Amino acid sequence: MLIAGGQAFSSLSAGDFTVCGQVSSNQLYCWGLNDVGELGNGNTTDSTEPVLVQGGSWSTFEVGAYHACGVRSNQLYCWGYTDQGQLGGGIVDIDPHSTPLAVQFP
Repeated sequence: MLIAGGQAFSSLSAGDFTVCGQVSSNQLYCWGLNDVGELGNGNTTDSTEPVLVQGGSWSTFEVGAYHACGVRSNQLYCWGYTDQGQLGGGIVDIDPHSTPLAVQFP
């Protein structure tokens, strides 16, 4: 399936205002609302075009309401809003996390 920007996506996941897709190289691209870092590209600028999620190759991913999570090298990472602890690891704050953070388990 082709989306704007010429990327061919093998899988997609959509949240409330953000969509992410995986390409054949297993890299992730996201687009849409990004006011709390949902796109995972290191800033909080919305994008109507797919932007590359930092971190390289991902084995799986899912998008939530204002956050996303993915697995890379057998480690879970999440990015976006964590006002309710959505990013795991005991992180609960209102600061956007615009790059993938490794989820720490107790």
